[in-house]
Amino acid sequence: MTQGTSQNIATFRDPAGSLRIHGEQVLRTIHPHYAAESLRFLQSDLARRWTEQGHLVASQVVSAEADQPLLLEHPRVFFPSYPWEWTPGQWVAAGELTLELCGQLLREGWIRPDSEFSGFKAQLARVPTSQLPDDKRYNPLALNPYVLYRALPQARRYTLAELVAAMEHLLRCNLQLVSSGLDRPLILQQTLVRIVEKRDVSASAAAAR
Repeated sequence: MTQGTSQNIATFRDPAGSLRIHGEQVLRTIHPHYAAESLRFLQSDLARRWTEQGHLVASQVVSAEADQPLLLEHPRVFFPSYPWEWTPGQWVAAGELTLELCGQLLREGWIRPDSEFSGFKAQLARVPTSQLPDDKRYNPLALNPYVLYRALPQARRYTLAELVAAMEHLLRCNLQLVSSGLDRPLILQQTLVRIVEKRDVSASAAAAR
């Protein structure tokens, strides 16, 4: 699976045109009514100066026929996304994905638990990249290796359902910490007890079977 086939993004509700992303290719289609005005701006000294200074994304004219949509191509710009800007749901989704990727690496036998981070990194270097997706969102090697290293013990000890439930408890705990006047140590203690209780119940049920 390549990034080009896995990602197809388009803008909407733009009366002047649309922007479409195919993998690393970024194409902008501009309505014929706005094509001439857009070309005049792109050919101006101001637009060239802003592009050279990095204030305006570069634009290459792909097609500019009369009475037809103007087609431009832009380089894809990396957009940084920082965890402290995420919504609670994004935190949970990122945690689930990280733990699932660790579980897959273990099931394939590509990595084994290692007490030292240096040994874990050496194992990652031997993972066959041809067996992994090109899309960085689903490629465990695209993650920070220390994140995988820290997630690996949890991926071994708990099922994915147990880990998701624990993360939901922690999410509610965090909301209580920042939005209520309750005793903080008590909130943390109660959350940890709930997580451990869930784990003990699951382990007892598995042993009974």
